[in-house]
Amino acid sequence: MIHTMEMLLGLPPMNQNDAYAPVMGPLFSGAADQPAFAADYFGAKNVGPIYGLMLTAWGSASAFGPLLIAYMRQTSGTYRGALHVIAGVMLVSAVLPVLVSPPREAHPDSAAQTPDSLYSKNTGTGSPRPAH
Repeated sequence: MIHTMEMLLGLPPMNQNDAYAPVMGPLFSGAADQPAFAADYFGAKNVGPIYGLMLTAWGSASAFGPLLIAYMRQTSGTYRGALHVIAGVMLVSAVLPVLVSPPREAHPDSAAQTPDSLYSKNTGTGSPRPAH
């Protein structure tokens, strides 16, 4: 089937390495490491929201990045400005992990609070919330 597609599209013949590249590429691109990195850095209970934000940023950049680059190319006639923007973003993304420290862990007392203790603390009564 691949050979037929190559013939129809006029592409040079693919070898076995070319055929497996789309399958193997994501395994080494960092996408497989991001949830584990988020768990190690922010804690296992925060992986879902953090990874969701990471994917949202990734998707937004994938959608609007090419549009921005195309606009810059059309207005200036060259990719020079767009490449400077990309280089700046890459520089910031390389420096950020060095500057940012992992978030502090929650205070041990705040993790042990129950809804009843929070109710009595907020109302100043010292008694559990009334039964309904």
